[in-house]
Amino acid sequence: MLITECDVVGTPNDSRQAFEAARELNPEVVVLDITMPVMNGIETAHRLKETAVEARIVFLAVHDDHQDYSGKIALEK
Repeated sequence: MLITECDVVGTPNDSRQAFEAARELNPEVVVLDITMPVMNGIETAHRLKETAVEARIVFLAVHDDHQDYSGKIALEK
């Protein structure tokens, strides 16, 4: 089923705020920037999974360097 609308439940400014918001708000999806301030989005995702946050995680990246992050973002279920 395709969902055509969603509610934004939080807009944190850095990874620490994103981590706390995800734990408190229990969203279905968390969108993280790979190069977030404080700790990067990949580290944030790993911490969320370690604390049993069940949200699906989507990474955004806008970079000119074309660095390959694929090996760093594999998360266990």
